[in-house]
Amino acid sequence: MNESPMLMSAPAKLNLCLNVKHRRADGYHELDMLNLAVSLCDTLEFMPAKTIEVSYKNLAPPKFDLIAAAANAYAQKSSKQLGCRIGVFKRIPEQAGLGGGSADAAAVLRLMQAAYNALSSSALFEVARSLGADVPFCLYSLACRVGGIGEKLKPLALNNTKLWFLIIKPKEGIKTAELFSYLKLPVEYKNINLAERALINGDLKTLGEQLGNSLEPAASERLPKIRQYHGRLMEAGALGASMTGSGSAVFGLFKDEAAAKSAQSKIQEAAFSFVCHSL
Repeated sequence: MNESPMLMSAPAKLNLCLNVKHRRADGYHELDMLNLAVSLCDTLEFMPAKTIEVSYKNLAPPKFDLIAAAANAYAQKSSKQLGCRIGVFKRIPEQAGLGGGSADAAAVLRLMQAAYNALSSSALFEVARSLGADVPFCLYSLACRVGGIGEKLKPLALNNTKLWFLIIKPKEGIKTAELFSYLKLPVEYKNINLAERALINGDLKTLGEQLGNSLEPAASERLPKIRQYHGRLMEAGALGASMTGSGSAVFGLFKDEAAAKSAQSKIQEAAFSFVCHSL
């Protein structure tokens, strides 16, 4: 009898706050972020195998397949011949700042660990770090204060209140490396300490006021729709709005699901539009 594949969701991430602090000696930028995982998810089907095979169910494969890279990195770290067959159903758009590729890579690491249990927790985290700045956060998908270039995680204890968001994105995307190359420091900071307390306490009004992203002005210069979409979300009743990651997706925080869906009905021009909640 054939075994059933393991299924795993790969949640997108939102940067409620993203402050770029300074450029480090190694060329990377030191970041201070407040991150959430949300219910916009890719889905991965996984079966153990002798080799590593990845198939995309609803899209062409990307030029660089981070899913295959994650499976290979896990196998190499374990020093064993470990393979898998993975089927991917994509919902998270690319070049959006939503961490779709990182979420998929993290899901692969969790699936490989569930199937083979070949790495310690610390070794698994090391592999996540090697794959990309957002992969460590996506490995756990908990509300976190995130520092460094994404590897310093402080999980936050939240109440069970769901936060509701509308995410919208223009057809055009933004490449992260290009955006950082345009960035001129210093940039505006948001009060992440205040935002963190508001998130923990469920204070939506204060949280909405403190949403912000140091990269948004530079991104809006190159893609004015980001600024326009931010404004449209506020006009539609958002408590606050911001770009996530390096864009080009913009999200609004709403008081409840009905308010988010009402805003979605008012904003028809976005190429991508999705109502979701915090996990």
